[in-house]
Amino acid sequence: MTQSTKEQQRTTLLYYWNQGICSARQLHNITNIPLSTIYFNIEKLKKNGNVEHKGGNGRKKKITAEASRAIGQYIRRDSSISLRSLANKMLNKGI
Repeated sequence: MTQSTKEQQRTTLLYYWNQGICSARQLHNITNIPLSTIYFNIEKLKKNGNVEHKGGNGRKKKITAEASRAIGQYIRRDSSISLRSLANKMLNKGI
């Protein structure tokens, strides 16, 4: 399922919730959204008052964008550079 489909489902559920339709069965019959999705979003509505994605999930980046660009430049200048020498150059730069 794509992100846009999830976003549409959240928007649809929020609309009907604000119209006063709070039963998961009724929402399922009207929208054909899976019951598990409806239950999950109802819990978010009761807890937070909205159905927005929490965000902040996933692993944090190990290197910065600046370091990534520097590595790319080193590789473009010398495509046969070894990993050890590349690591040493990055250490010398303080990354």
